[in-house]
Formats: sequence, C-alpha cells, structure tokens
Amino acid sequence: MKFLFKHLILPILIILAIPAAILAFMYSDVSLPVDDYEASSSVDLTSMISDEMNLFLTNPTTDSALSIGVAQADANTMIKDQLLLNLNENFLEGSGGDNDEYVIKEDFFGYQGSWVRFKDDIVEIESGAHIFVGGFTYKTSLLITFKLEVDTEEVTLTLDKINIGHMPFAWIFGVADWAVETATGNDIEGMINDQLNGLATFDPGTREIKFAVQELIDQQIGQDDPQSASMINALLTFLGQNELLDIGFNDSSFDVDLQLGKLLDQSTPVSIDAADQIADEADFQSILEAKATSIAISVLTTNTDPFIDLDEFTLNRMMDYMMRNTASSPGVLFETTFLDQYILTAGMLYVEMDDNFVVNIPLEIVDNTDANKSFQTIIKIDATPSIENESDFVIQLNSLIAGEVTLDGENMDAILALIGDNDFIQDGNIVIEDFDQQMQQAGMSINDVEVSGTNLRLYVGLNEAIDLAGLQDEIGTILEDNIAVDYPTVGDEIDALLDILDGTSTDDPEEAAQALIEAIGELDDADQQALFDDLAEDLEDTPYSFDDILGIMP
Repeated sequence: MKFLFKHLILPILIILAIPAAILAFMYSDVSLPVDDYEASSSVDLTSMISDEMNLFLTNPTTDSALSIGVAQADANTMIKDQLLLNLNENFLEGSGGDNDEYVIKEDFFGYQGSWVRFKDDIVEIESGAHIFVGGFTYKTSLLITFKLEVDTEEVTLTLDKINIGHMPFAWIFGVADWAVETATGNDIEGMINDQLNGLATFDPGTREIKFAVQELIDQQIGQDDPQSASMINALLTFLGQNELLDIGFNDSSFDVDLQLGKLLDQSTPVSIDAADQIADEADFQSILEAKATSIAISVLTTNTDPFIDLDEFTLNRMMDYMMRNTASSPGVLFETTFLDQYILTAGMLYVEMDDNFVVNIPLEIVDNTDANKSFQTIIKIDATPSIENESDFVIQLNSLIAGEVTLDGENMDAILALIGDNDFIQDGNIVIEDFDQQMQQAGMSINDVEVSGTNLRLYVGLNEAIDLAGLQDEIGTILEDNIAVDYPTVGDEIDALLDILDGTSTDDPEEAAQALIEAIGELDDADQQALFDDLAEDLEDTPYSFDDILGIMP
C-alpha cells in the first residue's frame, strides 16, 4: 500500500495539484472602479488645458504656473468613454443585463473592462475577465505595471510586472521572445517596434519603451502644423533646461506643472512709429548719407579705418525696413492660433546696445475672447555682430534671457522657431544678406563692425592714396569756420574736438569725436541731411571732395 501511494497515487496527486495551484494563484476577483466613474464626469482634455490657460492668463506673475492634472478618476472615465463604450455602448447603463456588466460577453468568456491606478511613479493597468465553465465562473485579471520616467526630451515606460491573478509572468518574457522568433522568424522587439510605427522604440533587454518627445510632437503635430510643433519644442527646451517642468504623480493624480511665469517680462518693447519708419529705398539711402558725416569726423582722429556710428534708434529703423517683407503683418513677425482661442504673437526684432549687442524678441499670448487675459515676455539674446562673406550682416546668437530664464546657444534653433519661418534665420543666426550692397548704394563699403558704447560702429576702408594729413586740415577748417556757425547746437562739441587737435586741450580725441558724432545724431533727419550736404559742398572748394572721402572705401 505504501509502495502504491509513493509510486502511483502521490505522483498523480502532484500532477493534479500543480494545475490546481496554478489556477488558484491565477484566480482573482477584481471590480470595476465604479467610484472613479461616479466621481468624475466626462473629461475633455482640450477643455481642461483651455481652462488652465484661462486661469494662467488672468493677472500672471513670476510665480504663476500652467498646471494640468489628470486624476486617476478622470483617466478611468476617459478609458470608459473613449474605449470601453466604443466596444459596447450599453456598458454600465444600469439595465442589469450582460451588456451592462461586461464590455464583451461571449458564451464562455466575459471581458469586464480595463482601468488604471496611479501610485508614485508607477502606472498600473488592470483588466478583468470571467471564464464560464458549466455553472461555475472562474475569475481572473491581467495586471501590467510600468515605471514611468518623464522629462522634456524623453518618456520612458519600463515594464515592471506582469501578473495573471496573483501569479507573476514577467519572467516568461525572454522565453516568449525566443518562442515567437522560432515560430514566426520575427523577434518581439521588431514586432513591437513595427506596431509603434516610429513613435517610440522598444528594448527587450531592459523591457523599456522610449518615446522621444520632439519626434513624437513632430509626427503627431508637425505634419499638419509645423509652426505649432516648433513652438511646443521651443517651449519644452526652455522649460527643461531651466528645470521649470515638474511631472509626476500626486495623490492619485498625474500632474504636469509648467512654470511659465518665470518667463514673464512686462517691459514695454521698442517699436518704430509709422512716422519714423523708413518708407522706401530712397529714404533708406538718405539716412545712410546723413550718417556718413561721421566718416569725415572720424578721419580727424584715426590713422586707420574711419567709421560710421549707428545709434539704437537708427539701427532699429534700418532693421525694421530690411525685415518688413518677412513680417506677417505690420509690426508682427509671426502669429499663430492654438487651442482655437489663444494667439501667440512675435513682434519685430529690435536691438539694444550698451557695450553689448542684445537682440530683443517680444512675445505675447492673448485670449482672443478677452484681451485682458494675456502674458508677455521679451526674449533678450546676447549676440555678436559681424560682416561675413564680405557682404552679409550676421548676428551670431550666443545666449538668452527671458524673465528669470536663461538658455545657452546650443538650443538657440528651437527658440528661433518662436519667431516663425523667416529667410533671415540661418544656422542659428540672424542674417541680413547683401547688407554691404545697401551701403554701397550710398557710396560706402563696410570692412568690419563692432559695438562701441551705445552705437554699432561700421568700419570702412581707408584709401592709402589720399593725403590724410591734408584732408584732416581741410575738414577741421570747414568744421570751425562753417559748420559750427551754421549749426550752433553742435558748436561746443566741434570746439572741444578742435582744441584737442591743436594741442590746446589734452582730453581724449576719440571721446571728443564720439561726442560730436552723437550730437549730430540727435539732430532730426532733415538737419542731418542738410549738414551732410553743406559739408560736401564746402569740400568741393578744397583739393578734395566728398567723393574723395567716399573714395576712401574701395
């Protein structure tokens, strides 16, 4: 009897016990998250974002944030409304029938539905199923758990656990990969990546699905609206580099906080009034010729290249004119509407100089249903101006500040996307092509540029054939005898410069020349042009002419 029990009955019991134990471990009676369905009404993600945007645009401060939270109850309601009810429109209608209790009901099988749970950095996806055998209902569930890691560049879902009932099955993943490849000739990695269709990549070794945020935005938004996609990527670059994006789970809610208030800058941007705008090419050339007076003055204090100084106001007028054809509307470089209600506007660029060259891009978000709801910032880009290819005026963008946010040059391309698709944006720089040709039409050729105080200094080539000492004497005489008399508002500056040149004063001659140039620059356009014409006419009575001065520039 012992022999039979040991060698026959016991093995049979073990054989029967193993599947019974497996079935016992896989048994799981789960319930639908009815409380979540009752706690949340129908969820519209677009409306949720729009509501938060409205709140953000109402009197924003540097502490304001755009906060978007999807509670567990909201997520399960969305799953029910957008997935489960599409499979069974009578699901949970309250009739009490099979169609009410199950999403899918067959003779031997009933699918209860799927739902999620949020725990710390874990997302649990659970599905319930019933199997009908005779009068017995076997209940089980499938639980898939992912660990979630999110930043502005990448979203990573790491498979943490697969349970059927209470039995773990994550270990079987490697075996399943081998079995699938043996049976089909395709590994699970390739099959899953094919299904992801380029939106993400799957690594079976680490059991990770990785979504590249920029590629995801480009594929999902960029094909239909590339400008909005660029705008979103630029914003994420801003937020990510400055750690202004907080993503995670909090009290059964998946929350995203965008600290956009840190970008706030309510300074009044510079704009060129219509009366001061350059009207046409003739107007542009007239302004340049008026500024050419500074060439004659700089000749008095230099043995190298003379120069023209452009103050902020004049340079901004010129840039406004040269970029006007790229504007989407007067004073606006770029404008786009998002969420059907909000308008993002990028204003015209303008420059500020104080030993540094700073390019400013005003940005504003406005609710088109309520103009009182708005957000403003100014992107201030530290830049280096230069002349490239002997012709182009290139502004190399180095780093920027927007409110309390800083960004280095590596991500400048994304930021430039905020001002739209413009021909003058090239390789992360602002390029005004053929700038030298514009100057040559006024008889000038530019060798180099630099920032000098609050001016952009344009250097021209000195003609070695000219008697520089003789030219300096003639210009000094004209300034003293004619210009100082006819234009008394600049007389003091002329006297101060000439006193230095004749040895009466020991002050810095370059500073005195700069003071005279700035005093002339404060005259209105008509007086500057008249002074230039008088200087040119007086030079005609000398061995030189103003054409000789312009001839300094080969």
